[in-house]
Amino acid sequence: MKILLIKLSSLGDTIHTLPSISDIHTQFPHAEISWAIEPAFADIAHMHPHVQQVLPIPLRQAKQWRHTPQLLQQIYQTIRAQSYDHIIDAQGLLKSALLSQLARGHNSGYDQLSAREPLASYCYKTAYTVSTDLHAIMRTKSLCAQALQYAMPSELDFAIGTHNPHTLTAQSPILLFHGTTWDSKHYPEAHWQQLITLITQAGYPVALPWGNAAEYARAQRLAIDPQVTVLPRLSLPELKAVILSARGAIGVDTGLSHLAGALGTPCVGLYGPTDHTLAGNTGLYQTQISTRRDNPLPSTPVLVGSASKDGQRVPEHLRMDKIQPEQAWQALQALWHTMPSPHEAAQSH
Repeated sequence: MKILLIKLSSLGDTIHTLPSISDIHTQFPHAEISWAIEPAFADIAHMHPHVQQVLPIPLRQAKQWRHTPQLLQQIYQTIRAQSYDHIIDAQGLLKSALLSQLARGHNSGYDQLSAREPLASYCYKTAYTVSTDLHAIMRTKSLCAQALQYAMPSELDFAIGTHNPHTLTAQSPILLFHGTTWDSKHYPEAHWQQLITLITQAGYPVALPWGNAAEYARAQRLAIDPQVTVLPRLSLPELKAVILSARGAIGVDTGLSHLAGALGTPCVGLYGPTDHTLAGNTGLYQTQISTRRDNPLPSTPVLVGSASKDGQRVPEHLRMDKIQPEQAWQALQALWHTMPSPHEAAQSH
């Protein structure tokens, strides 16, 4: 049986898809699983041991008009190269639905009430209802289970590696994931600086990853102590290795926080305008601090950036500056207390 799963982006969304791949393999161990994904995130698909083929689909690049004809031809040839028994669009967008329709085989996806873009549902031969109140991981798991007709397992198996506290040393850093796409999801730099001071005064080194020029500039501004290291620009496999070797992490709603969750590296997620119950960092030794959870009452909206990239106003009680650095530091230390001792970790391995 050949199965094509379509989940093009983003980093967090692709990480959320990994447990569904594990479910499919458990149910159909001899199935050939292919994954259509944007090239920037293809390394995530390659990390899963049961993805046999990764189909790079450069739709983002196709927006550059000079290259559009060649890229569209490339995408067409890639998606039509073989036929599939099942094609599952786990993205729920019109572009991914059209891609599933272009592929050769029976395509399925979310129905009109479940898809992120309802028009996508008209592109599928079969559409399924999946509650929008579920976490993104469970939505994909539910869709795949319905499309392939098996009972959805409750466990999460990301299958890309597991953090081992036994390997930690005095040089193992605490990672701070400070980069994210929306302005309103950013944690204030003054808060990051206070958090860094708390961590370094406790004797722990800090490492700051980055992915673009703005994030690099911020990391340089936050490197206020000799114990703070600005990492070089790293590939996703290199970032995976760094996260596996870290003592823990604190991050905003960003792909690296979700990668830490998938790897079981202790991580505190900081959530303001985005709902941690729908897309929070999930996995072993994960927790979230959420202004939505801690401040449930509405208040007067104030403009703090583009919560959805379109100038949406964010209620004051959901602003990221409501999360105090001491909360984040204490939450990470609390996670450490739930972990096995080095002796216990060594025995488990």
